[in-house]
Amino acid sequence: MSKMLEFDEEARRALERGVALLKPLAASADGTRRIKLLYADFLNHLSHLQTWEGGIAMCEQALAVLARVGALDPNLPDLSAATIWADTADSEAREALRLGRIDDAERLEEQTQILAEGVLARRPADLRAIRDVSEAAGVLATIAAQ
Repeated sequence: MSKMLEFDEEARRALERGVALLKPLAASADGTRRIKLLYADFLNHLSHLQTWEGGIAMCEQALAVLARVGALDPNLPDLSAATIWADTADSEAREALRLGRIDDAERLEEQTQILAEGVLARRPADLRAIRDVSEAAGVLATIAAQ
């Protein structure tokens, strides 16, 4: 087994364990915002170790959790939730693009850009939001070139 495969398996097991531990807490009305954000972030990272369809399903779960904590609120009361949402939407867009779902990928990346730019307007040094804007632009350029 290669070093990368060993890492992927270790990462997969750790993320799966984290998701399993956090899921009941994240699904609970009593679950804290921090638990919900961590759960969604774990789903996003784990989505990269799935099939493309499986990755999309995990991203959708994460996006739903993040929407419930206010990530899509136009006033952006929770910048951390918004950046995790943007990062996860970018992950889903890349999976959709690999499956030829161009319209879905474009819609998700446009939402990613809007959210990440909104975060940057309030927190200009947010590295995750900077990366989200950059990566979304790259995917949108790929789509435009097709």
